[in-house]
Amino acid sequence: PIGSKDWEAPTMTRKYNDTSAEAILWIGGTSALAQTFFEEILTSEGSATDGTLSRSRNIIFAALHPPEDTWSDLLARSAQSSYRFVDIRRPESIDSLVQSLASSGARVSTLIFGARASLTLGSPADHEALASNVGYIIARSQKSLGSRNVLHISSVAVMDHTDSQDMKDEDADLPSLSSSEGGEEDGYGYDASGYDLSKRRTEDDIRAACRRLGMRHVHLRISGVFSNEGGRKCIQMSAIRLQSVVGCQLRTPLDMNTGRNVCFAIRMLLDRLERGCVRNSVYYYTRPTVEPMTYGKNLVDYRRAHNIWYGIDVYEPLARSAIWTLIITLQALLRLLPACFVLGNIAYLLTVSAVPHTFDNSRFREEFPQIHSMEESIYEGFVRIRNRRVRARH
Repeated sequence: PIGSKDWEAPTMTRKYNDTSAEAILWIGGTSALAQTFFEEILTSEGSATDGTLSRSRNIIFAALHPPEDTWSDLLARSAQSSYRFVDIRRPESIDSLVQSLASSGARVSTLIFGARASLTLGSPADHEALASNVGYIIARSQKSLGSRNVLHISSVAVMDHTDSQDMKDEDADLPSLSSSEGGEEDGYGYDASGYDLSKRRTEDDIRAACRRLGMRHVHLRISGVFSNEGGRKCIQMSAIRLQSVVGCQLRTPLDMNTGRNVCFAIRMLLDRLERGCVRNSVYYYTRPTVEPMTYGKNLVDYRRAHNIWYGIDVYEPLARSAIWTLIITLQALLRLLPACFVLGNIAYLLTVSAVPHTFDNSRFREEFPQIHSMEESIYEGFVRIRNRRVRARH
């Protein structure tokens, strides 16, 4: 049965004897975003009509946990895509994956790195471990699989998500690493999140490895994303679903996007990378609108998409006071109980929702003007995800 412990990853029997058959290897490939890519880009009708990333391309989704529910069934039946196990915290597991692919004759043109630890349950050690072997993965993939490109699904968190950002662009300075590591205090380092620091270190390590090995690379910095849901629950969808019952229409400017929009951006960057004509190494693509929107607008759109005409709306000043009181309380408890890192994770997520975060998307929109005709609004994304869930139940 789907999602049972007896589920086995499909074996790759296809041989790769020419460049047209080269695969794409997605590390961290059973996330909600990866599932959205599979469902909306690889299997949707007409998804490749603009000539980018042929649907016949093989994508190998490699991750610690196998896909669940309906996605596992779809992936098992796919002639072009497959799942492979890898624990990127362990070099021997990376070696096993690469050797297995190489022995099957696979060639991998592009490596997508999209792994992250849980934002709620991930410990600082988990975040650090996921970033520690990035350079090793890239070197092994180049040597044994012929990889030439790396696409990193990065995050606006590299700017330090606990600080306010107002239309930051790709040229803005990143926080200093020295203050976060006990070095000379310069007043501008990463604050409390292992996730932010992990994303920053991953960017730095990918940049260094690709320059050393002569490989092309791109960092796509994304914001919070409303993705398709299956076995892997989307944290943003879970949060907005709870707020639709009791929430607040916060007027905080906060960039959000849909998983489908981000997947179109990934597909276009893959195409440019593989043709060797990518212009820049860093892009922000954080919202489907030119101008920033408030986070409360997402709550309005979710309720409208689900025909929810009831719910408790908390008075905004009261909600803000409650949020900051809870943040301060959690941080105080964390100082008393440093092993309870979940308290810090919750405080971090609350801080992110209460502080403005907007970014300048003009570089991406100018270089990829076709995104305008492809992207959906947040409301349209909620309707699409709702309809997909309804079809899945029937």
